[in-house]
Amino acid sequence: MTAINRLIPVLALVVLTLPATAVGYERQFDQLMHQAHAAVNEERMEDAADSIRELQELMDEADDPERGHVAHYYNLKRYVLYEIGETEAALESCERAVERLMPETSSFVYLEDQQVIRATLRACLNMHAWDTLEQAESLEALVPAFEQVMTIYSLVVNEPPETLERFHVTRAAVHLTAAQFEPLFERAAFAQLQPFVGNPDLPYADHDILKAALESEAFSEFEYRPANESVTVDDMPAAVRPPDTIGEHLVPLAEACHAGDWVACDDLYDQAPLNSAALTYGDTCGGRLRNNDYYCEDVAEDRPRTLRRRRAQDIPADLIDTSVELAKSCYQGELESCDQLFEYSPPGSIDWLYGDLCGLRFDSNRYYCTQLGSL
Repeated sequence: MTAINRLIPVLALVVLTLPATAVGYERQFDQLMHQAHAAVNEERMEDAADSIRELQELMDEADDPERGHVAHYYNLKRYVLYEIGETEAALESCERAVERLMPETSSFVYLEDQQVIRATLRACLNMHAWDTLEQAESLEALVPAFEQVMTIYSLVVNEPPETLERFHVTRAAVHLTAAQFEPLFERAAFAQLQPFVGNPDLPYADHDILKAALESEAFSEFEYRPANESVTVDDMPAAVRPPDTIGEHLVPLAEACHAGDWVACDDLYDQAPLNSAALTYGDTCGGRLRNNDYYCEDVAEDRPRTLRRRRAQDIPADLIDTSVELAKSCYQGELESCDQLFEYSPPGSIDWLYGDLCGLRFDSNRYYCTQLGSL
């Protein structure tokens, strides 16, 4: 008998026996998962933990458990462990899930059958981000949380918006924690919380850092300024009087802006000092528009919109040496430098934030600065 012929009985045996083994494993896995989920739904967490231990034994006996099963198992396990108070064990379980599933996911993140794997990884990374922010005693200690949040968003593929709400809140919580060490992060955090204002079902609403922020006077007075938010000519209400604190040399421009001279509004915006009442008055076209990224003249005349040159905030003093030149270029309006600063700086650093928000021109930003036109 040739070598090829000798393989035939072995292959036949595999073909005959593998499906039966697989079917038996599948049936046991499904039964145990059903038991565990039923116990969770009935808040019998200890019974759920027993089912999870049986699942572990079953998977240990399998030569190569199906990856979806592995993801289901770890997601349920970390939840049950957390609910019964074994937080450290839940975090350790998440570490193993990330180690086991992340390398296999990176090349196939957009495939439909990866959905359960993406969901498990997002849940585990989210748990680690909260653990990191609750223990952080410095901005540097928060870097892993920023990285975990960024990885979460890299694992989002056509998921419904409500699925992502808790991750948006986690991102805001990380920024709020960063603001305890560097106040520049506060506005970004407040901007990220804006979609949840008045939401009675806000995830993690009882967490101290979120409660303190949402109830703060600073948050109630916060003027949200997102990147690339459009307005229409119909949004143009009546002007308000110029503030008394506008510098004397800018009063003529402010008065002209109030009277409806849109070029004067734009000139006022360009000439006013940063963070001044005059800048805000010109920016809002005489107090007419709360959020505006465009030249007042374009908005008022209902012309094609041109993103106005946005005013950068002063460069933070404590950037790392290699970031200073990029920050200077970003400040001067070189948008590619802003993007490079964001890409090459450690997540969660002041350098990273300055680049992410295009020289702190915005409070939130979902785009590359080079996509936003002329700032």
